[in-house]
Formats: sequence, structure tokens, C-alpha cells
Amino acid sequence: MAAEDILVVGAGPTGLTLASELYRHGVSCRIVDRQAEASPDSRATDMQTRTLEVLQDMGLIDEALSLGHRHTGVSIFGDGRWLARMSIEDVDSPFPFALGITQDKTEAMLARHVERLGGRIERRVEVARVEPHDDGATATLLHPDGKWEKAKSKWVVGCDGASSAVRIGLGLPFEGTSHDDRFLMADVKLTWAESPDHFYIFYGDALFVMVIPIPGDRVRLFMSEPPGDHAVTLETFRELFQNIVPLPAKIEDPGWMSRFRIHHRLVPRYRVGHVLLAGDAAHIHSPIGGQGMNLGMQDAYNLAWKLALVVRGKAPESLLDSYEPERRPLAQGVIEDSDKGQRRAMIKEGFGATIRNQVLGVLSRFPSLLKGRTDRVSQIAFSYRGSPIVAEEQPSVFATKLREDRTTEQPTVRDWRDFASAPSAGDRVPDLPFDGSTVFEHLRGTHHTVLLFDGRAPTPEGYAHLARIAEAVTARWGDLVRPVVIVYGAEVPPQLVAAAGAGRVWLDPDGKLHARYGAGSECLYAIRPDGHVGFRSQPADQVALERAMARVLT
Repeated sequence: MAAEDILVVGAGPTGLTLASELYRHGVSCRIVDRQAEASPDSRATDMQTRTLEVLQDMGLIDEALSLGHRHTGVSIFGDGRWLARMSIEDVDSPFPFALGITQDKTEAMLARHVERLGGRIERRVEVARVEPHDDGATATLLHPDGKWEKAKSKWVVGCDGASSAVRIGLGLPFEGTSHDDRFLMADVKLTWAESPDHFYIFYGDALFVMVIPIPGDRVRLFMSEPPGDHAVTLETFRELFQNIVPLPAKIEDPGWMSRFRIHHRLVPRYRVGHVLLAGDAAHIHSPIGGQGMNLGMQDAYNLAWKLALVVRGKAPESLLDSYEPERRPLAQGVIEDSDKGQRRAMIKEGFGATIRNQVLGVLSRFPSLLKGRTDRVSQIAFSYRGSPIVAEEQPSVFATKLREDRTTEQPTVRDWRDFASAPSAGDRVPDLPFDGSTVFEHLRGTHHTVLLFDGRAPTPEGYAHLARIAEAVTARWGDLVRPVVIVYGAEVPPQLVAAAGAGRVWLDPDGKLHARYGAGSECLYAIRPDGHVGFRSQPADQVALERAMARVLT
């Protein structure tokens, strides 16, 4: 595909993730950025678990981990004592931690990856205007030598930040609010007795300080600024830190320092014809929770496989209609959660602060109560349930049998219940060790995967049925969809010898994979390239699968 098929505006983490993924999915693109060079400022500092899983799929996880610092917990101080010390290591992922990695290092890593894949960033190129039309879009570009260009593309994606020229050119409002409170950030060397493996939050009287360890024996300080006029200097950070944090500490060697206000804003639409928005161009919010960069990179990860299929003529253009309903609700939820977190941190001393502190103490003693919150912050709980391109089918419970009988493929009540409580259509696929590797490693690639579970009934008819579905999937979609029959056992049944020879059989001798997917009886899961369930059915239904996949592939 020609680079002119897709114009990516912005070479930050979102734009570079999108460009990388487009190239990985077989589509080239043109990348422009108005800056003369990548910013040396650290800015965003946190990669959440789900973003690390994305980088694993992209082939960048080892490099990212070598550049970052792992955070395995959160400690919160207030009212003169430690209110809570909470671990995040129970997150169900190969990466049960957050990674402290500054944005400049993230951008450099992604830029190198784009270049390895054949891409090139055109710098000092400004977008003055974007005009969508029926079969594409035209961007008016200003080059550093003063020359103007009318760049025609089939698709334009604005990844150009909060002041997005693409969004402004489309006339889309950036709806939301701006807070009057001011905040300060600095990267400093902090010498104190606390472990570098935790985030730290210190509550004061309507004020707070956050300490986030980052690589290089340094920390990011994020704090609310009290009323008055304070210079953005090392002395100011020392003074405000000491007023809130009653622990011995030495702050020195400041790097990047900044003052800012917080805005919570969201566009009403992510797509206008052949122009789309991603990252901060579509949503901005408080840095509390460390969600922003992650949200943008995952916007790009969601969009890239869809856009690549459409450009390659392998999917209907309507596939892109799923981008906004899948990603915008998540951004809305992050905006709401970060706003609540900021308000909790800035409660004045008194009854409200007392209640907050007591609740935190209770939650810290019962980690199971925090599980939902931890999964949301790590972003592994993000789901696309309700998306127009995901679906699932399961018969009525009245069509099941009460007693265990593994001589037929009919599900029992228990099988029905287990499937109903397993990952739903739209959910992220869970990972677990499998066949000397992991499920994630087996699923890696740019294809869809159809998992055909035979369940606990070892019937010849069932194996033959799944083999026929696998053959039909390959015949219809070729390399775009990879079918795999998963056998509850240690040996390949005779009916699946041919499929095994083609690499389309996985053996599950201890049944752990079946159990995790609620596959006590025959069922199937269609896994999208981004690791979310696109379709599932109990029992495995070829007609229903083809009907569901028709929404995604031509």
C-alpha cells in the first residue's frame, strides 16, 4: 500500500504506536509532526499492565522493561500515619506491575521501531487544515521551507495532542471542564528511606503530593499548589514537599519542572468520514492514576488492525464504525475516575478526610475489595462488550442436561454456567501458561484466531465436527484467521491427525485452558488481533461464526 493511503499526524506515543502497528499489519503510512525534534521532557511516566501486553504483541516488551522501573504497589500516607500499603501483584497478567518509564524514552523506543519497519517521521511539518471528502481527505501542510502542500490521503488520523490541529480543523468541540487549581511537577533526585518499588501518595489539608519512582535513581513529584504565587524552583518543591510529607527526605538535582492546570475533555465523535482522532486529540484528563499515555497507545492498537484490514480491502469500511463505541466509553470512564481521584486527594481536613482515610484502611486489609479497582487502573478490565462487532450465542439453560454424561456433546447445567461466567464477547483474553509458553505467545500475530474447544466429552462426532469447522475457516479466510482445535487430553484423536499435521491442534492434558474459558462442553472463541473476544458460542456453531465474522472480514 502507498504511504499516501494513511496520513498519521503527530509523532508522540499514540501516533508512533499507530504507525508501528499499521506497518506490522502490512500497511505503510506517512507520519508528520510539527516539532523539529522529539521532546526531551519526561512528561508521562507510567505504563500500565495492559499497555505492557500490547508492547509484548508488538515485539517491544523486552526493550521497554530494560528502560523502565517496576512498581509493584501503592503506599498512602495521611493523618500522621500510613493509611494503606497495597500490592498490585495480583493482577492476572504476565506483567503484574506498572512500569515507570518516561515519555521521552517511550517515544524514542517507538520511533526506532517505526524506522526498523520502514517508516520515516517528517518533522517541522504543520497541519493547517484537514478537509474530509467522500473517498478520503485532504490535509494542507506547511513545510519548514515555507512551501505549502495539499496532501490527499484515503485516511487521516489526528494523533496531534490536546491542541490538535486536526480536531480543530474538523470543527469538533472539546467538551468538558478546566479546573482552577494549579499543580506542579518535577523530576528530582529524592533520598529517603522508602522503597523505590511503590508509588506514594501523601494527603495534606486540601493538598497532596505524589512520588513516582522513575529510572535513573530519580522520582517524579506531582503535587497540588497551595494558593499564592510560587516560583517553579527547586526551593518551592522542597518547601511544599516538607509541608505535607513528614518524613526525612533530601530533594536535589532537578530536571524537568512544570506548572499546569488540569482539564477533563472529550470529543463527541472519534470519526468524521475518513478522518479519525486518537489519544490526547480525543481526550485529556488528570494525570492521577497514570492513564493518559496508556489510553492513547491503546486507542492506536485498537484502530490499527481495523484500518489496515480496510485499506487492504479485507474488511468493510463499516468496521471502522466500531472504533468510537469501543474506545470512547473507556475514555469517559477514565476521565470520571481520574476526576474522582483528584477530588479525594484534595479533601480538606475534617469529616470528609476522616471517612476517606478510614475507608482506605479497611480496603488495605481486604485486598479482594480492591481487585476491581486494581484491574481498572491496570486497564486489563477494559472491555468492548456492547460493541457493534462483537457477539456471543448460548442456548437456554433449559436445553442443558442435569447429570454429567460425557458420551454426548450436550452441555450440562454446570457447563452452561461455566461458559456464562467465562470471558464474554468484547473482553480481553486471559493469559496462562500453556504448552511450554503462554496463551498470549500462541496468539501473537496480526491474524484472528478461532479456538475450538472439544470439552470433556471425547466423542468421535465432536472431533470430526470441529475439524470441519477448522477446514471451513481456512478455506474461507486463509491466513487472516487461524483455527485451532483444543483437545482435552494428552493425545491427538484419529479424527484430528490431519489438523494436527497442519499445526491446528493444541493439547490441554490437565484441562486448565478449558477451565479458564468455561469450556466444559464443546464451544468456540474467535479472538481478534488485539486480544479481545470477537465472538463465542456454545456449542461451536460454524454458521453463527461466519455470520459474526462477516461484520469484520469480507
